[in-house]
Amino acid sequence: MLRKVINIVLFICAGASILDCQSMKYYNQAEFKVKSAYCQSWIVREEEKGTDILLTLSRVKEGVEFDSIVFRGVRLKAFVTKENKEVHIKSILTTGISRIKIEKVVVNLPDQLIYHYKGERKSYPLTLIGKKTIYY
Repeated sequence: MLRKVINIVLFICAGASILDCQSMKYYNQAEFKVKSAYCQSWIVREEEKGTDILLTLSRVKEGVEFDSIVFRGVRLKAFVTKENKEVHIKSILTTGISRIKIEKVVVNLPDQLIYHYKGERKSYPLTLIGKKTIYY
């Protein structure tokens, strides 16, 4: 009899624990979905080089504001465009002499997208796929 009661209590506790974890998973869903994330280096001449960082996002929640991208330990401004239900984010890391002037700050952090949602600053870790270098 006591064994049945213990089994029932354990079963209820296990069920409650599973339901609680599922509700937390739903609560912590990202504010957007990353459809693609890649970087592509480019070379104009030996002294003028850079890398484009390009992200395509979908299911972006209302109120999300994208701030910057951290790439190779450098924080760069995020340039955001919206097209239909997708959001495209681009940034550029230049090296050497460049006609493109983008403010960059060395932060020594892993690759990530920095954004704001409901007054809170958040970051989303990025795994970028490298594409073939473009020569202009």
